Amino acid sequence: MSDPPRLDDFSLEAGGVEWEASSEDRSSARIEVNGDSYHVVSVVAVDDDPARTNELDVTFTCPPA
Repeated sequence: MSDPPRLDDFSLEAGGVEWEASSEDRSSARIEVNGDSYHVVSVVAVDDDPARTNELDVTFTCPPA
């Protein structure tokens, strides 16, 4: 993992729509690390309609290896 953490990719497919963060959005994403938990907030856009944007806010846990 890089220090500070960075996003290499950030996307979500829901309801047949793919939301994806651009390289600019990934570089400006907010990433908070708390132990094994990661809280990520980034702007995402619809893959085939970049003018349609939203904010994706997700928390996930990665157990230690």
